[in-house]
Amino acid sequence: RSDNLIIIDSIIRMNLGTGAFGPVFGGIVFQGKSLTISGDTVIEGNIGSGIILVDPDVTAVITDTIIQNNSATNGGGISSHGATTLTNVQILNNTASNDGGGILRGAVDENGPDLVIIGGRIEGNVAKRGGGIFLRGTKAQVSSLATIPNHTALEGIAGSRGGGGCGGASLARSD
Repeated sequence: RSDNLIIIDSIIRMNLGTGAFGPVFGGIVFQGKSLTISGDTVIEGNIGSGIILVDPDVTAVITDTIIQNNSATNGGGISSHGATTLTNVQILNNTASNDGGGILRGAVDENGPDLVIIGGRIEGNVAKRGGGIFLRGTKAQVSSLATIPNHTALEGIAGSRGGGGCGGASLARSD
């Protein structure tokens, strides 16, 4: 197992992962300590999530990347349990049959590491709950430069954990 992974100027496309509970482990599955993705990287068309960060101790920094057209049971674009910073990342048209079409951010406890979004666009994602982002026992910061329009949550309304743009919790705007 490698503790650090750096991906630059790459294409990760059309991978399929399967498991007992549906499609899992499609694009990138990382269990180390530090993941860096940058430089016009494209992660698309994977079945079983675009990126899965398994360990809550993982620190991921993703910059200038497109994550699109991925699908999974939870976290179609990104499924993260560790500290995750997204800068100028486009998360587009991903789907999840349950939670987090664009991003599923789950924490072991509510004081767990943050999801931070600086710039970028999260758009056109679909899930049963949290079309754009589903926060499970955690918090997120979003800069005023980020755009989060046009999502579909197939169940519920924002107040009952549904939410087209964000389900499960609320986002804090930061500038």
